[in-house]
Amino acid sequence: METALFTLGKKFTETCQKNGDRTALQVHTIGDNYHRYTYREILEGAERIAGWLMNQQVKKQDRVAIILENSPQWVMIYFGIMLAGAVAVPLDPQMGRETLFTLLEDSQAKVAFISEKLKSVFDIIYNGLSSLKTMVLLSLEESHLHSSLVEDKYLSFGGIINQIPVREISFPAIELDEAASILYTSGTTAVAKGVELTHRNFSANFSSIKNLNLCSCEDNLISILPFFHAYAFMATLVFPLFLGAKITFPSSLKSEELLSCMRNSGVTILIGVPELFYNIHRAITDKINNLSAFKKILLRQVVAGASSLRGIFKINLSKIMLKDIHSRFGDKLRYLISGGARLEPKVAYDLESLGFTILEGYGLTETSPIATFNPASKPKIGSVGKPIEGVEIKIINADSYEVGEVAIRGQNVMKGYYKLPEETRKVMRGGWFYSGDLGYLDKEGYLHLTGRSKEVIVLSSGKNIYPEEIEEYYGQSRFIKEICMEGISQDNSVVLKAVIVPSLEYFQEMNLGDIRGKIKWDLENYSKNLPSYKRIFGFVITKDPLPRTRLGKVKRYEVRERYKNELLGERTEHREYAPTAEESRIIQSEIGGKVINYLVKSLNLKTMPHLSDHLELDLGIDSLARVDLIVGLEEIFKISLPDTFLTEISSVQDLIGRVEEVVYQKYTGTPEERTLPWKEILNRRPRKEVLEKIGLEPGLINKFLTWLVIKALFMVFKLFFALKIKGRKFIPVKGPYIFCCNHASYLDAFIVLASMPFKVELKLYFIGAREIFHHASVRWAIKLARLIPIDPTSELLSAMEVSGYLLRQGKILCIFPEGQRSIDGKIGEFKKGVGILAEELKVPLVPVAIKGSYKAWGRAVKFPRPHPVEISFGKALDYKEFTPLETRFLTGFTKPSKDTTIDNYSFITEIIKKEVVGLLSRND
Repeated sequence: METALFTLGKKFTETCQKNGDRTALQVHTIGDNYHRYTYREILEGAERIAGWLMNQQVKKQDRVAIILENSPQWVMIYFGIMLAGAVAVPLDPQMGRETLFTLLEDSQAKVAFISEKLKSVFDIIYNGLSSLKTMVLLSLEESHLHSSLVEDKYLSFGGIINQIPVREISFPAIELDEAASILYTSGTTAVAKGVELTHRNFSANFSSIKNLNLCSCEDNLISILPFFHAYAFMATLVFPLFLGAKITFPSSLKSEELLSCMRNSGVTILIGVPELFYNIHRAITDKINNLSAFKKILLRQVVAGASSLRGIFKINLSKIMLKDIHSRFGDKLRYLISGGARLEPKVAYDLESLGFTILEGYGLTETSPIATFNPASKPKIGSVGKPIEGVEIKIINADSYEVGEVAIRGQNVMKGYYKLPEETRKVMRGGWFYSGDLGYLDKEGYLHLTGRSKEVIVLSSGKNIYPEEIEEYYGQSRFIKEICMEGISQDNSVVLKAVIVPSLEYFQEMNLGDIRGKIKWDLENYSKNLPSYKRIFGFVITKDPLPRTRLGKVKRYEVRERYKNELLGERTEHREYAPTAEESRIIQSEIGGKVINYLVKSLNLKTMPHLSDHLELDLGIDSLARVDLIVGLEEIFKISLPDTFLTEISSVQDLIGRVEEVVYQKYTGTPEERTLPWKEILNRRPRKEVLEKIGLEPGLINKFLTWLVIKALFMVFKLFFALKIKGRKFIPVKGPYIFCCNHASYLDAFIVLASMPFKVELKLYFIGAREIFHHASVRWAIKLARLIPIDPTSELLSAMEVSGYLLRQGKILCIFPEGQRSIDGKIGEFKKGVGILAEELKVPLVPVAIKGSYKAWGRAVKFPRPHPVEISFGKALDYKEFTPLETRFLTGFTKPSKDTTIDNYSFITEIIKKEVVGLLSRND
């Protein structure tokens, strides 16, 4: 099907005359109210603007800038420029002053239509611009009858369009190959180039999209993407407008207001970027996760069945059965269309299975912009579709996997880069546009993208890494909100490192601490399933969002520049701090001043911390240091802080605010003198809900079941894992004492249980992270085997309190001091909590080494497998006396030398670790 090409002004005029009184544009105002503009009204507005431009001596191919947010006025201005034969230069109203100046000077725009918000910027840059003569201020609230003169160099939009009588204007004739727009690529690189697009380019692209038969004059599209981008301009303005459809402008992009607008106005097609659909996917997923276990299982079965029927019979039962979900978007929504960046296939699959129809396309500003699109009749998730009518795609310099650079040819390909002939020649060769994108065509002609040629990371081995692929894989972690991969030169080789924005919302929602540790844990888990050259070898954590273009693409050059020192492992000095007036008030307050002074002193900070500094990410306060911090604040203010205090704060400002609440009696507590913080904590009585998990005196049934479980576990481990037990004679019969075990598997606690004498087991308790003991495989044993699930990172205070309580009752603890299972079976760092318990409560430590459990059920393996395991018990390390920084062990260990800075807790921890390592290394 072929459609005659046209100039934009001519097609706009014909469409408006044909549709007359039909609503073209509508702006959501309050409630269910809309300000509507008919096709006749927007044509009249565009003609008046064209006449005014011509009176201002704006000639054919002169440049006119539009620096506004989306609005009906934007539409009238653009087509007014087209009717006058000029060239539109749409720019981002949120760009920086220097960039704005550079692009206006480069385009030599004579007139600029600007937002009232930009007046102060133009007051500064106007005199330096060599070509700009007139600026028209637009306030969306102003009346069309507003006076025309604002200041000498500023005019009012409301005034100028009333200066020219309608129907008395003779517009110039325009050729197809004359420029219509210059669109500056914001892109992921530092240099913006002006892409010169002609009337032929735009009309060819419109005609090709029209033949996809996605939209008709009865449709209603919502405008949420900025028109200064080619994708938004074509997909959400030119495409629907030239079909006689309706465009709706929401009053806000906040999710609830946007959804309300979609429902009330009857939006049929939602066009967005991947980030929008990630948010939709996340919102639906969160809602599903809040369902009961039974309802979730039922829903999955229903969705799976409906999805299969849809694939076979093309019947979308999910949309009917999941009406509550779909009704949030309105009853008329037919398509979700994604473009501008790559959409993760998992998100598309999930939305499709839930009954949505999501279609993905591909293109660039240089291709006006759409080059490929997934046909609605046969979409292929994971691809960006087939070439649209009139467009050819070929793969240049393909490798052994048939991946190469995507080249595009068609009437939609740009005229060139404005005033940059050399740059144009680099990408235009033999009529083909070399996109810089890498991809391949499958057997059915669908295009699959793998990355950008300029962004490919070449390792020292010569292997190519496509960062988007690796980011998508690691981005599955629930702890990671954003991730950007970089290739970093290190020790004469190139390795992968990442800049990671953690999901602080998830950490807060789940009451989790140890952000860095949790992220490292997940990265290690995911790495196990990748070849070594694709694994992350280091990462930087930042709480600041990654810099992105307005369409959501990561600006990699900016990430690289911003974090290059940290990626290279270099420390950066604390930035200068210029607090606002409100921040100064907080800092100078009595409580704020004391808190900040304490932080500076206790953390040895060189400069004052910022109020926005994150306690862990910026100041390095881990779970143990948090307890020291809280105890120190209790001493300073003579207050008693609640146990939940540690999990309620994240920033310095939060800390000050919560201390103020306590001081001003928002919390109640009895102030006490505090001289031995850890000793006091270990002698506290745990909270009631924690005590409920502890059964100090097992009954007869519990004893019998304990005996039965131990016997059963022993037989299972003997039969399937050839369990060997060594050094059982070293196990003391009476408590209190602590077993200190290495940790490499879910099986470890069960191996310890299977190896215990019955009398010892009745007094034995395990303390570990909720995420381990709440695993489905061990959840049944929590009560029976006295497993106490307390997260030692976010609930350290409770973990130490309950440990102290049990030891004071003469019980026995089994602790895994590494705090997490090993990623590779090797022993990791021991946390010094075990040293604190031993030092303050004067209890012995029993080293325990478990071999083979990693291979039996390693961290990255879903199910256990038969493999020999062995557990060895060492001699208990006991004390005769304790003095600060002087510990005498019966086993012959000596105290630290005088010149060491190690504290006694860490020293004890290192000793027990050496004992465990020693047991692991023995072959006898």
